[in-house]
Amino acid sequence: MTVTFILGVSILLQCTAAGLALRLIRITGKWPAWTFIATAVLLMAIRRSISMYRSLYGDEASLSDVAAECVALATSALMVVGVAWISPVFLALKHSEEALEQWAKTLEHRVEERTQELVKAQTQLARQQRLASVGQLAAGVAHELNNPLGAILTFASLVSERLPAASEDRGDLEEIVRQAVRCRKIVTELLEFSRQREASFAATNLNDVIARTLAPLEKQGLLKNIVVTRKFDAELPDTTMDESQMQQVFANIILNAVDAMSRQGDLMIETGQDQDGEHAFVRITDTGCGIPAEHREAIFDPFFTTKDPGQGTGLGLAVAHRFIQGHGGRIEVESEVGKGATFTVFLPLRRAILP
Repeated sequence: MTVTFILGVSILLQCTAAGLALRLIRITGKWPAWTFIATAVLLMAIRRSISMYRSLYGDEASLSDVAAECVALATSALMVVGVAWISPVFLALKHSEEALEQWAKTLEHRVEERTQELVKAQTQLARQQRLASVGQLAAGVAHELNNPLGAILTFASLVSERLPAASEDRGDLEEIVRQAVRCRKIVTELLEFSRQREASFAATNLNDVIARTLAPLEKQGLLKNIVVTRKFDAELPDTTMDESQMQQVFANIILNAVDAMSRQGDLMIETGQDQDGEHAFVRITDTGCGIPAEHREAIFDPFFTTKDPGQGTGLGLAVAHRFIQGHGGRIEVESEVGKGATFTVFLPLRRAILP
């Protein structure tokens, strides 16, 4: 009976060890390694079962058999204690491994974000350098063209006044005047683009600036067939800005939206603060033709335009971009061809007012 008791306890311990080994397999996920351990323990349990059968139904167990089974019992007990002791260790290692994998993924994500920020900063720097170079060139060209254009307008007007009302040449002279006026307008825009005028910053309510920008456009009938929806944040704090420059920014964006909608559609203008409360924003959304993806990066370049010849110089958004950067802000564009475009201007709320 002693041998039978020892065998029973030994089998119980070995089965427990097998269960712990299977738990280790589940924790670590290393099935090949721990399968060998579980198999070995189960084989020992089978051997104990055979020995128990022989002790019950075979010859009387000798003293050496009892001693051997006691050794087997001690071995089984040590195996259970050992496997039970290392289970938490492997669990901690598993958790550490998962934490390292998560940290590696987070690090990779942050590196990717920083890379994208560097690429974006490099793109902005390149654009600024192009704008500076084009601005210098534009200033020189504008000054050289201004005087000849003034002379053309003056003499064309004088000749037109001398001609009889029924003269066939009067129409030609009027066309000369119209084209010269158009050229002078382009020169004026070139000068505005190249002029490095010091901005006059003051605390101003952004909602009021938008309202004052829309008022003359509505009086001129430019928004006649446009449904304008205003979603102004009534609690928006004052923003430090040069109001004249920002009115020009918003007017350029709105007029581009009107042209994109062929002067008929819906225009939404929304103001508010970003989630961090660091910037105020103005979001202008139209239902126009949209901007193709391949043009999205070029729309702020000087002289880039998709309008028909004579319909635009491509300087409006370039000037707007320079003014926004001068305010320490940024402009973002979202668009889908055939579904309109959204321009969002961000301006810092806590910019110090310079003397």
